[in-house]
Amino acid sequence: MTRCRGGSNRGDCSPPAFLINHHQLKGTTMQDPNEFFTSEYEDIDTFAELLTPPEFAEDVAEDHLRAMKYHRNEIVKIKIHADKELEKIRVWRDKEVEKVAKKAWWHETHLTNWFKRVDKATMKLINGTLKRTKGRESVEILDESLIPKELYVDVPATTKAPSKTALLALIKSTGEIPAGVDIVRGDDSYKIVTNED
Repeated sequence: MTRCRGGSNRGDCSPPAFLINHHQLKGTTMQDPNEFFTSEYEDIDTFAELLTPPEFAEDVAEDHLRAMKYHRNEIVKIKIHADKELEKIRVWRDKEVEKVAKKAWWHETHLTNWFKRVDKATMKLINGTLKRTKGRESVEILDESLIPKELYVDVPATTKAPSKTALLALIKSTGEIPAGVDIVRGDDSYKIVTNED
């Protein structure tokens, strides 16, 4: 026996009995619901009202309610089915991207290691550009007691603390490193841009 979408075991996969042909549905002049949505009728609300004649009765309303419930459930099934397929696509995409990303990383690592040995900030090649950004300099406090008090600033939740900004400015202006501090520089960063990026 053919198993229909949504778990039904009807051999012909036909809709429930109340979902009769729209040409035969009493209490409506609509031939096909799709005709309503593709219509060029300007006043769509008036057009919809014309589709439902006065003889529309409770028994017809029940038919429409059952049919509407059926179609709404079909929408839910479609969305669930699509979500499952989308999840499969996402898993496939992530695996494929991960495999290719490893290959790209292999090439990027070789380029970066080579460029580290080149004393240039930028290198433009035929298929791309390599750029080096120097690490930022910062001050490391070794012994606060050796730092002049005029280089201290107010710090919330404490009394006073040495100003790393003031210390760094002093070092850059004088070229000398005061006692109790040291100057450190972060690692350089590298960026590789291919011509297609």
